[in-house]
Amino acid sequence: MWNTTLRLLFLTAILSPYAWACQVPVFRYALERWESDTYQLFLTSPGALDKPQTEWVKEFQQKLKHTNLKLNIIDTSRLSEAQLWQLPEIDTSAKEARLQLFRPNNEQQSSGQTKPILNTAFNEVNLNHLIDSPARRHIVDRLLEGSSCVWLIIHNNQEAKAKEIQSELNTHLRTIEKQISIPEGIIGTAERHKINEDTDLEDVLRSQIPLKIAFSSHIINTQTPEEAAFVAQLIHSSGSHATLQSEPLVIPVFGRGRKLPAMPSSMLSLETLLRGCQYLCGACSCQVKEQNPGADLIINENWSSHLTSGLAVIDKELPPLAGVGDLTKSHGNTSSPAPKQDAELGNEDQPNVIHAVEEPANQRFPIWITLASLFAIITLCSILAVKRKAS
Repeated sequence: MWNTTLRLLFLTAILSPYAWACQVPVFRYALERWESDTYQLFLTSPGALDKPQTEWVKEFQQKLKHTNLKLNIIDTSRLSEAQLWQLPEIDTSAKEARLQLFRPNNEQQSSGQTKPILNTAFNEVNLNHLIDSPARRHIVDRLLEGSSCVWLIIHNNQEAKAKEIQSELNTHLRTIEKQISIPEGIIGTAERHKINEDTDLEDVLRSQIPLKIAFSSHIINTQTPEEAAFVAQLIHSSGSHATLQSEPLVIPVFGRGRKLPAMPSSMLSLETLLRGCQYLCGACSCQVKEQNPGADLIINENWSSHLTSGLAVIDKELPPLAGVGDLTKSHGNTSSPAPKQDAELGNEDQPNVIHAVEEPANQRFPIWITLASLFAIITLCSILAVKRKAS
């Protein structure tokens, strides 16, 4: 995976001078202008939530205003057998409430993996760890201080090895910081007077966060309880899990919490890191986020509050969630009465409570159309055969 990513990053760096590009580095463009993709969290319960659980959800929902996560609640006791069969990706057999986390729609489509990346017990601690943790606070602080990227070293109780890797990583990063420079032609917030009719607004910064080439690193142990949900987002692929058993992984995080694929620590070298850093610090040759490598992580942060440019930002509307997300389309049209807990959660910014799954519309062609089509094909073939014999 990392070899493929390196090739893509290398081609991007080579071709960027010939492509239509703004001068703002990728890491800064991502921080100021790329909205994070939304994860889907399904809270499944074999009955109505009790009062303490309802309070947990109410408090949690209030924290989601600046988080790229959508909460959906399913009372499995209200679904028919046929409706349960429509939820192949969601575990509805549990006898207790569960939290099941799914990746954003575009990641599911590109990978073909629709299973949850996390399936854990529903309690207040696990709920809050889904959206925040010490490691994520550290990452946000570094990025808002102006770090181009935070390089994470993920290990499975290999503390000594992780520190050794971090030392080597930091040595390479200090060298790279001296070799890479900020692209020319960028207009900072203090240089607004330079803007004229010929100015490309893509080259204008939209925040006062320091623009510099600077890298930091951070170690995460997969066995740290409060980081379990974050680790699941970082290394949800089977290949990463397998590699982690033998050696730590290195993962760069930039922008608003966007990660590049995990790299085995055995691949760590100055050349490998330089290629990745050249992509992150080079002029943004493609402003469309989905056409750039990487995947978003769940981060609880009001990124917009750090933008002070006053320039209009047009955000692209993300496509609706496929797979399990199809459930969210019809919850408002169900005939099932709303449970009491809905009212307790309030009407503003409340989670998506799925009372029932609508039976899908019959997408199959009527049988007479199928038979008529077959008859037409047979007739046409017969006519062609007769003409051939006649000739």
